[in-house]
Amino acid sequence: MQRLVVEGNYVAGSLVSLNAEQSHFVRDVMRMRAGERIWLTNGIGDEGQAQIESISREGVVVVAESMERSKREASICVTVGQGMPKADKLEMVIQKCTELGAVAIWPLECARSIAQIDAKKEARKLERWNKIALEAAEQSHRAFVPNVSPPQSLKTLVKVMNQFDAVFIAAEVIGHRADSSEHGLRNALATFRSSLDNELDNRALQILILVGPEGGWTDAEVELLTQAGAVAVGLGNRILRTETAALVALSAIYYEFGEYGG
Repeated sequence: MQRLVVEGNYVAGSLVSLNAEQSHFVRDVMRMRAGERIWLTNGIGDEGQAQIESISREGVVVVAESMERSKREASICVTVGQGMPKADKLEMVIQKCTELGAVAIWPLECARSIAQIDAKKEARKLERWNKIALEAAEQSHRAFVPNVSPPQSLKTLVKVMNQFDAVFIAAEVIGHRADSSEHGLRNALATFRSSLDNELDNRALQILILVGPEGGWTDAEVELLTQAGAVAVGLGNRILRTETAALVALSAIYYEFGEYGG
């Protein structure tokens, strides 16, 4: 069933007007008709079915049913801090991390970041990035749309790291060590889980995973982040592209916390 993100909390019988883009999609792309049903999600975790009330050139109106908290979202909240990569790699990271379940994507300005966003173009870039996240959320049937923030410096990042229960930095140097397996992400996650207080069971864990740009982190950046509380981890013995590392780390975290079953 087609799924669309429409902001708001709706009770049974609410009339909801889809925006121009969504109306075009329902009417001209999907060629749906009055009486057919779709799913609505408000993008912050709630969802429910709706029935198409009317279709016209002016737009599409649906009748919503009451919305409920979605059971599709992960029980832990993972934010991805991605060192700014070149070209359109960030768009792929945003799309795939959204599909996997990330709750936010934070582009990071790093010493070795090649990409530089012109201040005049930042608003347009940010709009595009968030649209990619929204479309990926709809496609993957998520009830939560990750927020993509404006690029931020690491000095800004360390000021908010204390809001997370755990922060991991994927560091290439760890994978080169003879004892790399002992300092891999899996062991770090196991150590973290064993330290959890039972009180945390009443709320979702907040985890931040940090991935560097194409050239990796500088020693100074790793030191800055680890001194602020991040745990440096390896993602195996092989060298991963920056856009691959984020997906591997995110998948590993969800797997270790049982989000893929078991």
